[in-house]
Amino acid sequence: MKKESKRHILSTVAVILAAVAAVTVLFVLHHKQQQEKVRQPEESVSQAEDDTIEWNGKRYTYNNNLINILFLGIDHANDIDTSYMPGDAGQADCIMLLSLDKETKEGRIRWSVEVMTTEANPAEEKPVEHEDGLDWTIDECYVSYYCKYKGKDFCLITYEMLKTANRSIGEQKVKSSNMVFLPPLGMRFFDIHALLPYSIEVSNVLLDAIHRLWVMLLDMYKVDKGSIYLNVRPGTLTIEDEKN
Repeated sequence: MKKESKRHILSTVAVILAAVAAVTVLFVLHHKQQQEKVRQPEESVSQAEDDTIEWNGKRYTYNNNLINILFLGIDHANDIDTSYMPGDAGQADCIMLLSLDKETKEGRIRWSVEVMTTEANPAEEKPVEHEDGLDWTIDECYVSYYCKYKGKDFCLITYEMLKTANRSIGEQKVKSSNMVFLPPLGMRFFDIHALLPYSIEVSNVLLDAIHRLWVMLLDMYKVDKGSIYLNVRPGTLTIEDEKN
């Protein structure tokens, strides 16, 4: 009787161990399947051809006309904790992505550029401010850039105020301030007060990109005046008295 009871206990223990082992195997397999599902999006990326890529069953074509430049501003004010952050530079407190489209240079985007400036006006018509012991002659310039890109309208307006001193004695000094606007098509007015609600933050990188667009369009216009629409007209600048 004791032997049979012992065998029965051993059989029961074996069954329990087998069940535990089976449950463990099923849990491991299930966990592995879940991990594979999580990794699925990454593994579903495949290079189909030189100019296309597949992502989750869809094929995308590279835009070879874009040049993307990533700018990182690194903060050195505080030391980084190398226990969890590699390197010795610091965190990026400024991240900017600049995209340049070569379709403009290749003539596949038609631009309309309108300029209103006081720079060619007679000197006696320009306002003058006395500041820092100097007399500053003031000019302003508006430039409107418009194009239709991939079926959508794009409009950008820039404003620059120029102050020039000592122009006649050869030691010319220049100060400038800039603003950039992204107004709707119905607000393409060269009026600073009307454009103010559509102003965007200005950075040196943005101003440089706009300047390069301006230079590129002018170079294209010099070669072929039909490549872009360019209209330049004189403006009138009146400085309002802040005391009134």
